[in-house]
Amino acid sequence: MKHVQHLQLVIALGLCACLAGPALAITDGITSQGLPYVTGGISDDERDALAGSGVPHGLRIVTVARESGAYLADARIVIADANGRRLLDTRLDGPFLQVALAPGRYTISAEFERQSMSKEISVAREVPRQLVFAFDADVDSVPGTRPG
Repeated sequence: MKHVQHLQLVIALGLCACLAGPALAITDGITSQGLPYVTGGISDDERDALAGSGVPHGLRIVTVARESGAYLADARIVIADANGRRLLDTRLDGPFLQVALAPGRYTISAEFERQSMSKEISVAREVPRQLVFAFDADVDSVPGTRPG
């Protein structure tokens, strides 16, 4: 009898997990400067969670498909300071990366499906910046995309 009750409990928990929907794919961490970052934003729920994450962002990066504007996940982002020292090297869980950066000059490199590009920016205190990296991508074949 206990075996049947245990099996029923396992089935009920599995069903609850399925009905709860997918977990938010948001990743957070700390740069080599000791400043927070967060990445994700595939779904509306994730974008809401990013907006309310509490991570102050001196820089917000968005990755999109050039032609359609669809969001792209899984880009690799490298942030280096003015001396070329890598502060962050991460693969995005969604199209957005929010990172707190100290005021200064930075080189941001992005790579997606063997395409790469770099941009230089200045970050000032209390003036958030946003960079958009637009890649040539066939969004029908890229998982985790949606129109931007």
